[in-house]
Amino acid sequence: MKSDFINNSIFLTLNSIMRIISISFLFWVIARISDVDSFGSFSSSFQIVLLLLVICDFGFELLVVKEISLLPQNIDAILNKYIPIKILLVFITFIIVNIYTYLISSSELTKSYLYILNIYLVFTSISNGLTAIFRGLNKYKYESICNISINILIIFLSISFLLEKYSVLLLLFLLVFIRLLNVIILLLNFKYTAFGLSQIKIGTIISSFKDMMPFGFHMIFGHMFFLIDTIILLQLGGEKSVAIYQAAFKLMTIFLIIPEVFNMVFIGNVSRLVTPNKNEAKNLVIALTKIIYIISLVVLTVLWLSSSFIIDVVYNNPSYSASVYIFQLLLFVMVIRFFTEPQLTFMTVSGFQSQRTFISFILSLFSIFGNIYFVPIYGYKGTVYVSLLTHMLLLLLVIYFSKIDNRDIFDKNIIYFSVSVLCTLILYEYHNNISYLLILLASATLLRVDVILKRNLDYLK
Repeated sequence: MKSDFINNSIFLTLNSIMRIISISFLFWVIARISDVDSFGSFSSSFQIVLLLLVICDFGFELLVVKEISLLPQNIDAILNKYIPIKILLVFITFIIVNIYTYLISSSELTKSYLYILNIYLVFTSISNGLTAIFRGLNKYKYESICNISINILIIFLSISFLLEKYSVLLLLFLLVFIRLLNVIILLLNFKYTAFGLSQIKIGTIISSFKDMMPFGFHMIFGHMFFLIDTIILLQLGGEKSVAIYQAAFKLMTIFLIIPEVFNMVFIGNVSRLVTPNKNEAKNLVIALTKIIYIISLVVLTVLWLSSSFIIDVVYNNPSYSASVYIFQLLLFVMVIRFFTEPQLTFMTVSGFQSQRTFISFILSLFSIFGNIYFVPIYGYKGTVYVSLLTHMLLLLLVIYFSKIDNRDIFDKNIIYFSVSVLCTLILYEYHNNISYLLILLASATLLRVDVILKRNLDYLK
């Protein structure tokens, strides 16, 4: 059992890393081979499809994993019950995207991207459903090997387009083909064929939908506040504003893999401790939060000090110079995401799913109305201001609902390190040539970091 958990953690980690790298690489290549407006069209189209993909899946994966893992011997009955609603959701979402694309007041290029990515959405949703079945059967190896191979293929495909400067539309068509290939490979490893179209019944669909609702709303609101801003920015600010914002946003999201990996590794330990010893589980989450928070501040410092260099090297286009300011502000969003991730995981395994859904619902509303108000005034800067405010609200709500005493997290060493980092950033911003003072601050800070990490790493062992 322990070796299965370790193997599954490794496969999940590699899968997540490759997924983020491949998508980030794809965005980078498209930004390099197209102009700013075209990149904005692609970015906004992709964000729209991602949001609708969450609606299309509507918690199907979470529910199927739960049901199959509890009763693997009843897999045929479980699939017969839930596959009809999955098919219906895919069909409805496909129609909605086509209608939305036809009605929106965007460029013809954006609409072309949306029509193509709509097919990508269908194959991705089917792929997600199949991988959920493998996860429920505890066969992460099949899913991971397939998805890692597909993501590597996307990276090589992107490299070839970067070298040859082919059309972005051709790249998207090939991306759709790769997703189709992903579905075919998964189906070849899929051995359960008891489902038939004749078994679809209205009563079954309604019953299945009721079962999926808690998972579905949790997934929708959990992703909406992180995706909806780009869609609103497209409508109120245009493709160029989306490009400048997304150029910084995609760079920031690469580093969110760090807390995700930590959670994958330790979620099993937290889950096992919650029931017999909840206080011990809280102590583990506190130690994990401290370590992740320290890592986030180190990443923040390095990226902030080199933000102009990173944007210049990555995009090699003066049109993206405005993304430097956006990137710097989004780094604070990154720190909040790092800090809250372990506590959100604790809420999930402790039976606080309804509170998590409530938090996501409040944040989604705040993000929607905030962007509608700020974007017409500040443009793409308004989007990042709202994102920062939304995540500050996330921090407050998580501290309140997680029932973890955050005073145990912010001991004197953590506070000292936080203040040192903040002083470093402020001094660098106003006095770029005081390198000796930066070295002094870094040396003093490292002494505290060593103490913090040693204590909490020893606890995690």
